[in-house]
Amino acid sequence: MKKLPNEASNRLMNILYSKTAPKVAPTTSTLTRTLYENTTLDQPTTATTTYSDLISQPLQLESQDLLDRYKPISNILQFNCYNSYISKQDFLRVYPTNSRFKELFTVGKVPLEVVKSRNPQDLSFNQAYYLVFPSKLLACIYLYETSTKMLNGVHLNFKFANLNQENLSNMSSTLINPKYSTLLDKASGCEDDNYEILQQLISRDERSKYVRIQNLPFNLKPGTIQKLLWDYNLPNSKVIPITKDLTNETNISLIKFNHIMDAQRFVRNFHGKKWDRINKKDPEIQFFEPILCEIVD
Repeated sequence: MKKLPNEASNRLMNILYSKTAPKVAPTTSTLTRTLYENTTLDQPTTATTTYSDLISQPLQLESQDLLDRYKPISNILQFNCYNSYISKQDFLRVYPTNSRFKELFTVGKVPLEVVKSRNPQDLSFNQAYYLVFPSKLLACIYLYETSTKMLNGVHLNFKFANLNQENLSNMSSTLINPKYSTLLDKASGCEDDNYEILQQLISRDERSKYVRIQNLPFNLKPGTIQKLLWDYNLPNSKVIPITKDLTNETNISLIKFNHIMDAQRFVRNFHGKKWDRINKKDPEIQFFEPILCEIVD
């Protein structure tokens, strides 16, 4: 067969392409074509706007709008959660980095107190956290900016806590704060400018020196813990018994350290460890479960 000249060959290819091109589905994905066809920032796509709204959109409302929107009943946000290992830094990390109020919620500078809800009788965790802010406005800002965030797979569904005896009593205890009763009465009757009183009630620095210990063996002789912790620099330390019930195998104690670092080191060394018998002649009555330790934060 005789070869067609170049001009005739190109004409034939153009005819074939014009007829077949509309019938072939585009190989470029819809998302890629959308991104490259809409390159202007003045007219963002619907998908981009939705993503920005859900993930990283900065605060658009004014402060007064937030107060009118949420109508806060207090400056305390309550977060119900079964996880007892969430820290203050975790609540700060979920705060969006592009917020114009970011400096207010920076680690080390934030005017914020985070405390676990605990039973004032035995300091057991009540499956809730309290975030105490200096004002209702800051609480509203934090609530708005984190409304779409998740922490350890759990949505941050905050609610404003009532300034009643039930909530305030779970922020501290007579076991860790000798002024507990007095401060509790003051905080209950003060709805405005109560941040300083709540700080004294929570007593962050002092309570961080306390460690709640569960499943220590029974019939420990006096001074056993002090001898065991000879390298912790504890001249004034003492073990405070909270609950002792041999029938129900419950033994909860509290120990105060002189320094926060010693309390943290004790938890690292003894949490989850089985008790090593010290007295061979009169062995201690041990639990099947290991020792459980936690700082009373």
